Amino acid sequence: MRNKTMTNGLKMIRRALALCLCLVLAAAAAGAEDMTVLSSGAEDWLNYECTLPDGRILLTGGKMENGRDGSFVPWIICMNQDRTVSWELIDRQEEGSTAAGRAAVLEDGTIAVNIGNIRKRK
Repeated sequence: MRNKTMTNGLKMIRRALALCLCLVLAAAAAGAEDMTVLSSGAEDWLNYECTLPDGRILLTGGKMENGRDGSFVPWIICMNQDRTVSWELIDRQEEGSTAAGRAAVLEDGTIAVNIGNIRKRK
């Protein structure tokens, strides 16, 4: 009888250790991905536009520029599949433009983006 009790106890310990191992592996996988911080400004915004044929993601929006009396400038970001920034464009030269949007990939692989004004929020 004693031998059977020890066997059941060892089985329970093994199951508990296996469960702990699974939980540790799941927790490690959940914490492995870091968040990519794209903006520190309260007024900046980005919208998802499309996924490029190579799997990268194109985001467009507006970025607050303090040097220009708090006005916005067009902002375009292309992110790799691992959520790192592939390239970024902040168009400070386009006078009167406040945002970028409606992006698409053309047949020849060119990325077309509409850059224009937006309505001010009241």
